Amino acid sequence: MTQANRYALDALHLSAEAVVGRPLQDVLTGTGLYDALGSGTEIKHHRTRLKQHSGETVDAICNAYPVAIDGKTLGAVLTFQHLDDVSKLTYEIWEHENRTTSFDDIIGDSQPMLSVKEFAAKIASGNSTVLLRGESGTGKGLMARAIHRESKRRDGPFVVVNCSAIPDTLLESELFGYEEGAFTGVRKKGKLGRFELANNGTLF
Repeated sequence: MTQANRYALDALHLSAEAVVGRPLQDVLTGTGLYDALGSGTEIKHHRTRLKQHSGETVDAICNAYPVAIDGKTLGAVLTFQHLDDVSKLTYEIWEHENRTTSFDDIIGDSQPMLSVKEFAAKIASGNSTVLLRGESGTGKGLMARAIHRESKRRDGPFVVVNCSAIPDTLLESELFGYEEGAFTGVRKKGKLGRFELANNGTLF
């Protein structure tokens, strides 16, 4: 490893002295960097669990970009975003959209659509779990945000979980989180689960 910026060092709880000049495998595994070096192709949006030599792990989204001169791969650049940072940004974006989404914002004036919006407005005042069904791209997310806005939980968070994008091995910790020292190889400060993040709000 030749360089590491401050974000990477802080996220991994490492010092520059512990990283620079050392082989990557002695510091970190799970990056996908060797795959990029071997194939000479970029690896993007690789969701993984980075594991340090100390045993501590960091859930992250990684990108690896080979550096080549005259067709010869000399090295690669690794970038990553801590999954908590990505989740926080995603939540902030969805929260902003939620503040501007109402039933009136949902386009459609056909009788079936009007009936759906009318029914959704009625159930928004309740406290029961709501099941939204429909093909991809039909507006389930918009409807969920509109229901949240009209509900008694409107001032609470609107947290989105794409279960199909979460590996089985990470599902429990993503949904329920974990406390400091719960088990080895995780963030020292613990992590809030999606259920707790959505407390007094809506989990979609």
